[in-house]
Amino acid sequence: MCKQTDRMWRRAEAEEKLSKWEAVFGHLGTPDEVGNEWLALTDRLKKVEAANKEWLEKTEWVQAEINNWMLPMRYLGQHRADVIRAEVDALRAKVERMDGALESLSIRCNDSDSVVCGTLSTSFVRDTIRIARGE
Repeated sequence: MCKQTDRMWRRAEAEEKLSKWEAVFGHLGTPDEVGNEWLALTDRLKKVEAANKEWLEKTEWVQAEINNWMLPMRYLGQHRADVIRAEVDALRAKVERMDGALESLSIRCNDSDSVVCGTLSTSFVRDTIRIARGE
């Protein structure tokens, strides 16, 4: 009789706990549904945390460069992504200027006035540098 009473008592406690659950969390679903949703959200959170950690590790150089005065101080306080974008844009502009200077160099090398006995004239070199600097 004791075992049967004990089972009934445990069952009554379980039903009471389940009714309390339903009163508070019933709108979310059954305990199993909520547990599954919790596991899915936990898994998603771990993936986001891993991606964030990877981003921070791969962009740590930006902070180090600013701290070591290797990047301009205008970047201080800016988001790393904004700093990277600005640096990439500056490098692209520099490459375009260098391409223009290279094109000018190839055109002028074919010009007999720019080449005297196998050496470049001073004005030719000065103009090429000016173009490369974007002046």
